[in-house]
Amino acid sequence: MLDKKNFDAAKQPLLAIQSAWAHDAVLKEQIGRAMSAVLVAEVLTYERQKEYGRLKQAARLLRTTYAGLYREEDIFVAYAGAMRQTGNWGPAGSLLNSEWSWEGKGKADVEPPAVDETGNSRGIRIKANRSIELSPVTARGATGASVELSVATSFSSYASGFKFDASAKDGRYRKLLLRDSGEVALVEVDGSAEKTIATGSIGRRPRPGDWIELSYVAEGGDIACFVQEKPVLLAAAPVPTDRTMGFWSSAEANFRLLRLRK
Repeated sequence: MLDKKNFDAAKQPLLAIQSAWAHDAVLKEQIGRAMSAVLVAEVLTYERQKEYGRLKQAARLLRTTYAGLYREEDIFVAYAGAMRQTGNWGPAGSLLNSEWSWEGKGKADVEPPAVDETGNSRGIRIKANRSIELSPVTARGATGASVELSVATSFSSYASGFKFDASAKDGRYRKLLLRDSGEVALVEVDGSAEKTIATGSIGRRPRPGDWIELSYVAEGGDIACFVQEKPVLLAAAPVPTDRTMGFWSSAEANFRLLRLRK
């Protein structure tokens, strides 16, 4: 049945005995590996057929129920690609208007962390070690975002990217950062404490001044991250859709062509 791509029929005999042998560690693992083989075949077949909904369903069952019984790299590109290909992507505001906020906004002694450079096609310029966020109303419901960023050539060391899953009420948020080394890092922040929960690499050092597209999709309890549309990182990380997002950079950087996925 598996050779015929009849996946439901291939899984049926495994499902029939799966619970009955759950008490036997050896048989449980063997059954799990057999089920994983069927699900991996599903993922790869649905990728070719562009059936992204069924692909994501099979991939999430693998990741939640059969972790460690298959090779993650076998489904990484297909699953991440399906997440990026689905959803509704649309442009978001890029001007420094009322849709944007930052810490201390409205206070006379607080300088804005960003400068509007849309007039010369460079979007918003963020000052070093500062951040700027979309209003909760604009960001609400977003399950991903895409932006082009460019770090000033005067900075040889930097980390720049998204600040998301953020709320001023609890001081917690996540950052998706592209570093000067070519590493991509997913970081959790809780007050002054930071923890890197996943990393990936683009395989080279970005050139200073280049425009680089950085994006992410958070769906079904997973987050997939991309550079220049290529997946570089996949992690289990549930992301609420009722918290805000924006940009953060350790170095002066420009952000343009922001799109949100809803």
